[in-house]
Amino acid sequence: MVRVVAGELRGRRIESPEGKTTRPTTDMAREAIFNSLGSHYDLNGAR
Repeated sequence: MVRVVAGELRGRRIESPEGKTTRPTTDMAREAIFNSLGSHYDLNGAR
């Protein structure tokens, strides 16, 4: 199960596909990506 962490569906849990072809991004990895991007670009209000 994967939990949606943002947007209209925040908090909703959805099933992820079986197998190893897709993997969800962890909250920690997502935060690290946006922290890195935020240090180079102004992301306020970005969608």
